[in-house]
Amino acid sequence: MLLTRILGYGDGWLTAEVRHSQGDPFSTNDGATPAWVALEYMAQTVSAYAGSKRRAQGQNPRIGFLLGTRDFSVSVSEFLPGSVVQIRATAILESDTEVSIFNCEVYDQDGHKVGSAQLKGVQPENPEAFI
Repeated sequence: MLLTRILGYGDGWLTAEVRHSQGDPFSTNDGATPAWVALEYMAQTVSAYAGSKRRAQGQNPRIGFLLGTRDFSVSVSEFLPGSVVQIRATAILESDTEVSIFNCEVYDQDGHKVGSAQLKGVQPENPEAFI
């Protein structure tokens, strides 16, 4: 789990935060985290949304799979130790068992957008059969 905390959750969206520190799982020798890791932040934010939604409905979270990504871009090369980013996932198309699509954005601690992508995923009823 790379997300530090969930900042907010509502109908069709979730915002999470990541606080970078030296020794993070993807950090390099100088302590920085490569910006491509933002894709995993986005995927975990979508997963947190899906799990939160299922829990709010009195159901257990399901295993989900990332099927694809469109238009992934980042405007920074790395996240430095001590920096904080916020990730917002907003549902475009939602399904409990079929494909869902989310727009995701990453913001730095000053509120500037530093990354974005569209993620497509699925939460099959029987994940073993899906694999």
